[in-house]
Amino acid sequence: LPLDRGILRSSVIQFQWGGAKVLVMEQNTAYRASEGSERAANVAQSFPTSLLAVLPVETEVGGKVIVDATPLFMRDAAGVEGQLQRAGQGNFRFDAPRSAFHPPRMKAFPLNTEIETLVTFSADNPGPLVRNVTPDGRHLTMRIHHSFLKPPEDYAPRLADPRIGVSTLRFQDFSLPVSERPKAAWITRWRLEKADPAAALSEPKTPIVFYFDPAIPAPRHEAMKAGTLWWNTAFEKAGFRNAVGAVDAPADMDPMDIRYAYVLWIERDERGFSSGGTYRDPRTGEILGSKTRMDSHRIRTVANYFDAYSGGLPADGTGVTVADPSLLPPGGLDGMPPAQRDMVLLRQALLTAHELGHALGFGHNFASSLNERASVMEYPTPRVAIRNGRLDLSESFQKAIGAYDDYMVRYAYTPFTPENERAGLNGVIAEMRQDGVIYVPPTDPRWTWYDDRATPTEYLTETLAARDIMLAPCGRGMLPPGEPVGALRAPRLWMAYLHHRWALEAGQGYVGGLYQNIVVPGEDLPPTEFVPGALQSEVLGLLLDSL
Repeated sequence: LPLDRGILRSSVIQFQWGGAKVLVMEQNTAYRASEGSERAANVAQSFPTSLLAVLPVETEVGGKVIVDATPLFMRDAAGVEGQLQRAGQGNFRFDAPRSAFHPPRMKAFPLNTEIETLVTFSADNPGPLVRNVTPDGRHLTMRIHHSFLKPPEDYAPRLADPRIGVSTLRFQDFSLPVSERPKAAWITRWRLEKADPAAALSEPKTPIVFYFDPAIPAPRHEAMKAGTLWWNTAFEKAGFRNAVGAVDAPADMDPMDIRYAYVLWIERDERGFSSGGTYRDPRTGEILGSKTRMDSHRIRTVANYFDAYSGGLPADGTGVTVADPSLLPPGGLDGMPPAQRDMVLLRQALLTAHELGHALGFGHNFASSLNERASVMEYPTPRVAIRNGRLDLSESFQKAIGAYDDYMVRYAYTPFTPENERAGLNGVIAEMRQDGVIYVPPTDPRWTWYDDRATPTEYLTETLAARDIMLAPCGRGMLPPGEPVGALRAPRLWMAYLHHRWALEAGQGYVGGLYQNIVVPGEDLPPTEFVPGALQSEVLGLLLDSL
């Protein structure tokens, strides 16, 4: 269910006082005209706002009022009812008598106020996903946190570009000339300024610091912090030294406080997704805070991968992952063999770099595998190569930020003077093109997740051969003492039997496929190209071989 801790939604609200009531209005930032434009007021009147709550005035003194804000908080502020119904988990309704404020998380500071509620949703027909994790499935109780932040000022938005995958804030701007489409797009990023504007490489005035949940088990948290700091090599190319920090959160830090970029450790009943989310100013795209959710089960999945591959590894112990010493604990990890431990911790570092890449304002690039691991913003699958007829995991996962990531950071964070910004941003894209680094739309066959290698034929050939080696030793000998034979199925057997599944999915798109390049006027790159016939034929042959 999509109801983890730390799921975010940002909006601009306005309090409107009239008589005995104060209205809490959510502003419509999707349709606007630039501030000062003669059309701004008219646009505001042409599209609806949303009334979140009506608050009764309790007292009025000197032009200021105190209101009872209970109606703003004692409601389904997170849209839980609709999410549960769409997931087929029952007709849940907000249950006011079973809801209350949660004082330990209610705090006030000069620039932000934090309010938390303990809310219950009730239904007579709870679905199985709710029943599985709730003591009484008829009553689902959780906490909803509200952060009120003073609107920041003096931030300069930066134009987005479809040719690079920096996350984007989109809206309709009716102040643009009538000769242009009223569609505006600004990137989302943190406010990062040089302490020494004249220096080519400077410390930032305020670094982007990620705080790591004390609940993250050791030594996983050390690997996760190391993966976070990979990004600093890319920020140096944008002119910032030590732009990103990774520290253990103090035990008394409130993880829900909007001021902290917090990395949460999410325990689940089964494997789920990790995700990096941000609070961003809906007016400008400035990132104001983040809550990143790291799944507790992912590390078990990678350990299972190693078990599925181990029967095909050389007996002399070669061809295994060797992680950077900074990721490794002084001893073992839950009794794992060193090779399995190294693979697990390297994957955890990579996963953290990926999710915190989202928190820094970056989207996916599922074509980066074609440029030899050009981005941590790809979905990776372990690289299982073949050396001398045996499996080789020595390059199981990448160990650093890739070339494409450098370009994203440079585009989003390099300081430019206003008059040079457009030329500077175009220069970053031009360099990326010249280096042959690929970013394409999701409709292009090269945009495929969990693939590897530079071509689909190379990946299909390798995975099919590796699959044969994996399946050969599958049998009772893989089982630890006392485990039933039926336990071979999951995860050991299916991981080997379906090892080629991502290569099949990646290869299919090339048959009858069309390359689609994101091109703007003035570029020589063709917008569309047929996949070469010889490549289509070779891919089709490998797909038929797999059948």
